[in-house]
This record gives sequence, C-alpha cells and structure tokens, in this order.
Amino acid sequence: MTNLWKRIWLRASLLATVMFAVGCRPEDKPHSGDYDRVLVLYASAFNSLNNYIKSDIEELQTGYIPSYKSEEVLLVASKFCSRYNDYGEQTEPSLVRISRKGRKNEIVVDTLMKLPAGTVMADVQTLRKMLEYVGDEFPSKSYGMIFSSHATGWLPEGYFSNPSAFENGNASVSGRRRNGGELTPYYEVERDPSLPAVRTVGQEVVLKNGKKYTREMEIDGFAAAIPMHLDYLLFDACLMGGVEVAYALRNTADYVGFSQAEVLADGFDYSTVVSRLLLESPAAPQKVCEDFFDTYDRKSGQERSATISFVDCRKLGNLTAVCQELFDKYSPWFMIMDPTKVQEYFYDSSKHWHYDLYDIVAKVIAQVGGDEEDLVALKQAIDECVVYKAATPNFFGVPINCHSGLSMYLPANGSQYLNNYYKTLSWNEATGLVE
Repeated sequence: MTNLWKRIWLRASLLATVMFAVGCRPEDKPHSGDYDRVLVLYASAFNSLNNYIKSDIEELQTGYIPSYKSEEVLLVASKFCSRYNDYGEQTEPSLVRISRKGRKNEIVVDTLMKLPAGTVMADVQTLRKMLEYVGDEFPSKSYGMIFSSHATGWLPEGYFSNPSAFENGNASVSGRRRNGGELTPYYEVERDPSLPAVRTVGQEVVLKNGKKYTREMEIDGFAAAIPMHLDYLLFDACLMGGVEVAYALRNTADYVGFSQAEVLADGFDYSTVVSRLLLESPAAPQKVCEDFFDTYDRKSGQERSATISFVDCRKLGNLTAVCQELFDKYSPWFMIMDPTKVQEYFYDSSKHWHYDLYDIVAKVIAQVGGDEEDLVALKQAIDECVVYKAATPNFFGVPINCHSGLSMYLPANGSQYLNNYYKTLSWNEATGLVE
C-alpha cells in the first residue's frame, strides 16, 4: 500500500468512526418556526469515488460548522462502501446533521434517518424521500444543495460507460425515462492511468447474480424528484455544465453551478463550502465555484484542469427563444457540420457528447456565411444567464479556446439513438435542435 493510499485509508477510517459512531437520536428542536438556511450535501458514493467523498466530508468538518441552536442547518445524505470499492456488502444510506454542541462546542453528528441496507442513493425515489424528510423536519426560508457523485450530464442512464451496448440494441430505455427501472450492465471506463481520477446525475454499483450493474438518475427525473425549491444547486460531478441540465432545473433551482468538462476526484474546496453557504450573508454559492476554480488553477501539469460556471436559471427564457430561432434558421447544418472545428469538453474522442454551446453556433454561422447579428444575440442571451465562468487553458491536454459557460450536444457527432433520446429532453422540446 502506497503512502498516498495509506493516508486516504486512514483519513477515511477516522471519518467513518466520527460520523457513524457518534450518531445518536437528535434532541428536540431548540426553537419553533422556520430555519434561516438549510444546506444538504447529497453524496452518492457507493462507487469508485467512495474514499474521495469520505475525505471531502472529513475536510468539510475542518471549516465552519453551525451551532445546533443556530438558525442554519448542515445535513449530509450519503451511502458509502464498508470497505474500499467493496460492492458485495450492502450498507445503509443515512441522513445526518452535523453541528456543534455543548460547553466545549464540539462537532456532533446526529443520525436523523437510515434507509434499509441496499437502498440505492442514485435513485429518484430515494432522493425524493430524503429531501421530503428534510422539508418536513427543517422548514426553512432557504434551501441549497450540493450533489456529489459521478455524473454524465444529459445522457441516458448507463450510456456513457458503454455506448455500444445501446447503439447495438443490447440495452434499452423503456418509455420516456427509466429512472429506477431495469439495471444497466456496469463497465468501468478505461482511463489513462497517468491522468488524475475524475468524478462521473449520480451512480451506484449494484451486484446481482454475481454481475455488476449500475444505477443512475436521468436529468429530468432528477429535477422532478426535488420536492422543495432550491436557492442554488451545485454539482461536484462531471459533465453537468450543459444547457440541457440548466433548462431541466429551471423550475427547481434559482442558480446552478457546474462543470462543462469532467471534475477531478478531489472535487470542491470543502474547507470553505459551509462558511460560504451558511455563514456569509447572503449565502455565496458563486464563491464556492470561484474557490473550486482557484484551487485547480493553482496546480500544475494535468491537475491544472477545470471548467466551471454559475448560471441564473431564472434568466434562461431569452436564451431559449434565441436558440429556438437559430436552430430553426440553420437547422440542416447542426447535423452535418465538422465537429473537429468546435470546442469540445472531452479528452477521450470516444466520449464526444459535450461541446461549447456558443462555439457550435459560431462555427455553423461561419461555415454558411450567416448573419453575424445572430451571433451577437446569442452571446447577449448567454451572458444574461451565465453569472460566472472560468476555465484553465487546457483540460487533460485539450485546449480550452472558447468557454461560454454552457455545453450542448452536437447532433453532427452524435448518433440516431442519442438523437431519438434527445428529442425527449425538455430543452429539445423547447428549442427543436433535433427534429
């Protein structure tokens, strides 16, 4: 065992002792009425991110933690493997409250609820059940959530890890969405071992009859499962920074923070997250995104790889209208343009499903000699809703020359299967990119 893995294992073991041995029945609420702010960290970690996310929660406890009697509440919903990447032993998802109590102002972890062993966290029913409990037990003027796991943006459940199974007809999507339906065969994505590990809405590994399967949530189902309105939703997960995701969440969250490319496995700067969201007045979710970028922009080599944006979902209306008009006006070209000329947010050419929204339209207009005023209108519409954006010069060696803050599917480098699936997305229903 290398020194690095020893350190990770020891940190994770210590965290498990703190988080679950201390769990107890919470005291009565210190006051009646609504709380001021509730922050939920929803961590679906029964996957290869198990130890990374454990370390994140340990890091979270090194920063600001609210008093149990305060008007701010910090909650963590999570499920971890009992041992590193051991998916055979089923564990219980739990919801805990982390706060400071007593004369010594010590950090205490109160277990609020546990679900039966084997309950899947990456499932819309589990997400809704836990968040409904939060809403019932912690009525608040303000809710915010961080979602931490693997993710693949708008793609169908299971597609990212094994697209050929879908394209060859060996995997199916029944009806509009599965989101809790049949299991999808699980495939570990082969990666260059010299590259840092990354995070890939939610993923959980399930063993059945000696075989591995995966469960994931799809974006429209994920959005519909959130029972309360969120002031902000931050994704510590890969490839969520697309216009398809933002549009699906437009009625769920005022603001969304997410990455257009992948996210290195260490994720957010959890030492400052709670103070940004529960201590600062008003809450500063944009600062969480800025902290994330600053952390990785200070690194060197392949670890200096990050994209991030913070989007006001309440202002997507004009962007939707502009895109609908442009997609209709230049309709054939989105299907036949040269994808190699467009800014991509993937380093693996076999995973070619996330391109820059602005650059797609810009290259279409350049190719057909279209109206430059169309591009001006698009930029203005993007800038209205993208409050903050940042990108390192490269991501795993792929140059980031254009970063609008929103990615999008490019039908010219997609497939008939994805086109058919894309037609069911609320973004496509509103804009008609794929007809």
